[in-house]
Amino acid sequence: MNKSDLVRFDPSVDRWLGRALPPYFDADAVRAESRDAYAYVSHHASSAWLKPFDDCAHCTLHFVAATGGQARGDEFPHGVRPRRVLAPLLSIFAMCGLLPGAEPREVGV
Repeated sequence: MNKSDLVRFDPSVDRWLGRALPPYFDADAVRAESRDAYAYVSHHASSAWLKPFDDCAHCTLHFVAATGGQARGDEFPHGVRPRRVLAPLLSIFAMCGLLPGAEPREVGV
């Protein structure tokens, strides 16, 4: 879920968006984040938003924010602070067997 900073005050979003990525790949945390993201989207958006998740055998959902805040005009008054933008890429690498130490079958939900 890109632009998660826009809904960062929701506890289920803040739980993940405020957390740094761990120094190692944690498949259990990825499944927990996917569970929370799925619940958030199913509660706040159309079920069509979840179709890609439902159609894929291995899929993860993540809360991410490319800039970490709102722009005012052409500037980011609090600076640019990307949040968790590598999590989706690391999950893809793990599911493809490209991430050392991660079992591909353990990653996708």
